[in-house]
Amino acid sequence: MKNITNEQLSSLAKITTGLTNSAYSKEAIEGGNKHLLLSGVSVKSDGTLNVSKLIEVWGQPDKDLTRFLVQEGDVVLLAKGSSLKAVYINKQYAGMSILASANFIIIRLDTEKLHGEVLTAYLNSELGQLALQSIQKGAVIQSITASALRGLEVPVPSKSVQSSIINLFQTGREAYNATIALAEQQKQTVEAKIINLMEEAA
Repeated sequence: MKNITNEQLSSLAKITTGLTNSAYSKEAIEGGNKHLLLSGVSVKSDGTLNVSKLIEVWGQPDKDLTRFLVQEGDVVLLAKGSSLKAVYINKQYAGMSILASANFIIIRLDTEKLHGEVLTAYLNSELGQLALQSIQKGAVIQSITASALRGLEVPVPSKSVQSSIINLFQTGREAYNATIALAEQQKQTVEAKIINLMEEAA
């Protein structure tokens, strides 16, 4: 029995484009709800979010933005430009009232078929990147349309294999974050020592 089958993404998920600029304002609006906007600069190279780069926006009072709010388990794909990155929306991100901008496509998976961590790991892998590049269009600014993404075939592992991938995904992310935190701490320690030596020499 095969552990992996290939299926079109349309059979695994509901796929929606992000919201247009006219649906929100960067200035406070009376009666409008405050949100954080996901933009291209919010996505790190490892496929996580730089929360400090999320932009405060207010929704237009006459527009229902519910379908553009990311939910836990979603995969959000940065679909415009040269950096095609997928972000898995975990519980922390889901609780921050984040809206996806027009540069993104929201992939809301049927988790009975495929989990978000598995799809994120695939799309950010070398194989996944090649698959995404194959459906890019545009001469100047390349982008992926929602319709093209719906037709993309992706590997769907068995549930046991998906569980293993999820564990590896989470462990790898934790290890990466710990390494970055240690590197930042070491950088600050070195900078403090340099400043001390310069002050002593003055």
